[in-house]
Amino acid sequence: MRKGAVKELDIAVRGIIACDGTERILAECRDELRQRFSGYYLRKAAYELERYKRSQLETATGTEIPVDEGGILAALWHLSQELGCGMRIDIKKIPVLQETIEFCNLLDLNPYRLKSGNCFLTVIRDREMTHNPGLTVIGYTAPDNDKLILNGDEIQYLTRPAPDEVLKIGNK
Repeated sequence: MRKGAVKELDIAVRGIIACDGTERILAECRDELRQRFSGYYLRKAAYELERYKRSQLETATGTEIPVDEGGILAALWHLSQELGCGMRIDIKKIPVLQETIEFCNLLDLNPYRLKSGNCFLTVIRDREMTHNPGLTVIGYTAPDNDKLILNGDEIQYLTRPAPDEVLKIGNK
């Protein structure tokens, strides 16, 4: 993609965020999780993660950015830099498992800064790809340089990528 050549485009996620990080939490923090969650709930979370990892989503977009180290927030930053534009992202539209949110709350981790597997960011024109069930529109590009994360009435500025939250797991 060319810098500065961006009109308002939709920003979409293919997959769900934080899968790899959640798998690591399940593997390395099992005892801590068992104190709060039932065995059934933990097995269900592992099953949901495996189900998402196995699903192969079709894509017809030209450019995708992997949601990798640093999670969705780092990927959004990199996308903004690549496109040379700002963005408006609705955090409530970002696809994430409820189990991931609950595990991260317990362990004081940010799920939006957890590594994801099989998850990608892309830009689309006029919601051209919304017929794809694996694609979720989470926001849009903006002609200014402001990278805003919207959570209801709350507005935060996207900051430079931070270290991946999985690095904190071994230090707990």
